[in-house]
Amino acid sequence: GGSRRVSAMDLRWSAAVIEAAYQPAAAIGTREADGAWTSSCSSPEIVCWMLETLAVARGCRVLEIGSGTGWNAALLSCLAGNPKFVHSIDIQPDVIVEAQRHLRRAGITECRLRAADGRNGWTTAAPFDRIIATAACPTVFSSFTDQLAEGGRLVLPIQIKGMNTPILWIDRHKDVLSGGFAGHAHFMSMIGQPEDGKTKDMERRWRSALKTVRPLPWRNGDD
Repeated sequence: GGSRRVSAMDLRWSAAVIEAAYQPAAAIGTREADGAWTSSCSSPEIVCWMLETLAVARGCRVLEIGSGTGWNAALLSCLAGNPKFVHSIDIQPDVIVEAQRHLRRAGITECRLRAADGRNGWTTAAPFDRIIATAACPTVFSSFTDQLAEGGRLVLPIQIKGMNTPILWIDRHKDVLSGGFAGHAHFMSMIGQPEDGKTKDMERRWRSALKTVRPLPWRNGDD
């Protein structure tokens, strides 16, 4: 209720951007000249919440879907113990350029960033011990679960009709998926199309995987 979003590209709001960066419930976004929001850095409390759920250990190979400002990739680099372990994808080339610039300014030069459709994952760099999506996904794409290593974890906001974008986590143990919800929040929707166009097949596989997911309890921030 008290959250707000400001554009990092609007110089009139530069003071508000600086202030928002230190507010736990504020999100900083970028938008086009017509006012359309194109990308966003989630609020710090949501970033930390999702990273806690992702449970990145030192040495984990991580795939991030949605590079944003690069801040999350920087945090992942620290958690993984080496920027080389972090791979980040964004469908917008200009977002990748900005993320790289921010990471370099922070002294992080070895993260692997790529401008591509995140729905397809990063096949040549897979498998990953951890995969995190920072935009609301219409389904759990098969590329995500296929590229998840044994014992790995996937965390993503999932769009479910009538619900406020619950954050879903899925663990992979051999061919069995199990998981749960870790609360909910507002997210910008993922854009782009899968390379193979097999959206219906992805949906079918996800719905089938639900049979192996244990009852999904909510974990609220007050619990």
